[in-house]
Amino acid sequence: MGKKFTNGLCLKKGQNLLLQLKNELIFNSSLSSKLSQWNQTDDCCKWQGVGCDVSGNVVTLQLNNESISGGVNDSSSLFKLEHLHKLNLAYNDFIRAPIPKGILNLTNLTHLNLSYSDFGSIVEKIGYSSYMPNIIRLSLCRCSLFGPLFKSFWQLRFLSVLRLDLNDLSRAVPDMFASFLSLNTLSLVGCGLEGFFPEVIFGIPSLENLDLCHNKLLCGSIPTFNKTGSIKSMRLSFTNFSGIIPSSISNLRSLSEIDLSDCLLTGSLPSSFASLTELTYVDLSYNFFTGSLSSTLFRGFSNLVYLNLGFNSFFGGIPPSVFRLPSLLELRLSNNRFTGLVEEFPVVNLSNVVTIDLSSNRLEGRIPDSFFQLQSLEYLDLSKNLFTDVRSHNSSSYGLSKLKEMHLASCELHDFPEFIKYSDVLEYLDTWLDLETRTPVLEPFCNNTLHGEIPRSLESCESLQFLNIGNNIMNGSFPCMQPLSLRVLVLHSNRFHGEVTCHASWPVLQIVGISWNIFDGSLESINFSSWRAMVVGSEPQPKTSLPLISLEITSKERFQMQLVILSRIVISTSPTVLSVEASRSHLGSSGSLNHSTSLKSN
Repeated sequence: MGKKFTNGLCLKKGQNLLLQLKNELIFNSSLSSKLSQWNQTDDCCKWQGVGCDVSGNVVTLQLNNESISGGVNDSSSLFKLEHLHKLNLAYNDFIRAPIPKGILNLTNLTHLNLSYSDFGSIVEKIGYSSYMPNIIRLSLCRCSLFGPLFKSFWQLRFLSVLRLDLNDLSRAVPDMFASFLSLNTLSLVGCGLEGFFPEVIFGIPSLENLDLCHNKLLCGSIPTFNKTGSIKSMRLSFTNFSGIIPSSISNLRSLSEIDLSDCLLTGSLPSSFASLTELTYVDLSYNFFTGSLSSTLFRGFSNLVYLNLGFNSFFGGIPPSVFRLPSLLELRLSNNRFTGLVEEFPVVNLSNVVTIDLSSNRLEGRIPDSFFQLQSLEYLDLSKNLFTDVRSHNSSSYGLSKLKEMHLASCELHDFPEFIKYSDVLEYLDTWLDLETRTPVLEPFCNNTLHGEIPRSLESCESLQFLNIGNNIMNGSFPCMQPLSLRVLVLHSNRFHGEVTCHASWPVLQIVGISWNIFDGSLESINFSSWRAMVVGSEPQPKTSLPLISLEITSKERFQMQLVILSRIVISTSPTVLSVEASRSHLGSSGSLNHSTSLKSN
């Protein structure tokens, strides 16, 4: 177990066995980066995936992700490599074949990784002291383990790393895991675990990484930690863990990752949490946490990359310290009860941040200029707050060169944000897409009181795809200057007026809403035929294309309309005929627009 592994001169016997193994294995040579390069003219200790000890014995074989689909059986040359210490066959596809019993011949094995290779069953004798007594690292993720672990498993006394993710264990977690006194990593993700998780496992002196995510029937509580606690990563998300975070969590001085999202945890964050300055990842979202956060809670968290406290009931002001985290990439504090002003902050202290989500709180006042000076920011969601002002005192300092998506809906804004013209990659403006159904969820720039005309500077946002400014008091004529990339345009419930005579070509436009304005003129003035993304039988749409294709037009005095909703616009194969389905329509002296009407397009 203490041998030094190096690339020494390969012994002839080992080289021949490896070449035999290559011939036995069924693999896709075009996808192989290791096996396909093996040849008898080179020293096998220099082959990709092969490692030798100083005597030239093959002791390491890393054949993970080699597109192997068969050729391993009990008589395989693989199991004649008697000096083998490390074997990795992960990320191949053995098409539900059982793990050959020949693996028990590898009695010197210390590292075994068969994860995600679609093996159909496991050899129960792994663990018997007479077969594989020296296993230190064992990874059998998605290896069709079922029910309770076999008895021989508990004889792996030297086990340090154990990963059994995505097996259907469907049992309570036995406290016998605590008998592995050298256990460093325990990962049981998505194993269908039930019952109450034994607290004694948290107390294994050597335990550094614990991952129990996605076991929704697994109950438990976070125990009191003693001062010798060594846990560095604790992931309990999507379980039924409940109770509070104990103040003794500060004893986990090396804790770098904590994911407690989607649990049933309650109470407030203990003040001792502030001492966990080694943290890089914190996710406490979707719980029942409450209380205010100390203004200095995250002071000194210089390594923190991800912070998510969303969907809880935290209240009071947002701690200024969260805007002074130099390594932070994502900040998510949405759906809490945070109140008050958000103060300006030193941009240099948040220069790497990519995502900021403060939506669905009760924040108020002017939106800080600091947000709009963040050079790396791509996603900003400040919607559903009480912000009233987005004007800047220094527009020349705007730096949103990478901003792609921004949400300011349901605030109390009065002015159209000037900074938009400084973002030429903006794609989403208060609109987003349900990634499961590919259906657009239109969350308008609405429930604000924006007034004036749409700034012509939006024309410079060449990547803009979604624009929704419904439910405001905007005015002016139809915004023909929007970029060609536009896919969704929602202007409803404003004071836009005049004829829609714009002949702009928007080749990917799929959703239009211009109802409840003061537009007048003829529908025939709209150049429908240029909206090619609505054409049935047109070119295949990109993967991000929207299945909902609709035009909503509701006007008032000039057309004397009560309501017209044009859903499912279908442009026929003839480019000059537009077939429209309408409902509850009235065109005054022009007569009725029937439920199925053909209009000549320009």
